[in-house]
Amino acid sequence: MLPNGFNAVILADLSTSQDITTGERLTRVEKAVIVSAYVDLVGLATQQFGQAQGFNLAYSLEMERYKYNGEKYAFMQNTLYEVKSLSKAKMPNKMNLNIQQLDDVDKKQAVEDWKNANL
Repeated sequence: MLPNGFNAVILADLSTSQDITTGERLTRVEKAVIVSAYVDLVGLATQQFGQAQGFNLAYSLEMERYKYNGEKYAFMQNTLYEVKSLSKAKMPNKMNLNIQQLDDVDKKQAVEDWKNANL
């Protein structure tokens, strides 16, 4: 479990393509950015909204609005999450990304490879 507080988060978009020689599906990072976000448990109303939509939301990431460009995945502390919904934060210049843990080994490996190559 993540502690509440600020964490370095990799926001990323991934794509999957097929290798024409081997037929293997390859997942790679299309774009990524590292941001500092305040991690907290999702609120009760947000959790209920997520459950109604079929989500199991884990955390909310509060961050500056201008830093988010529609990325679908968040990676922090060696765990991959999928951004499932957005909500307003307490301050008008911030927003919350509500995330659900994702257990996709190929996608996680693609983000880890990007992290190792770029950091």
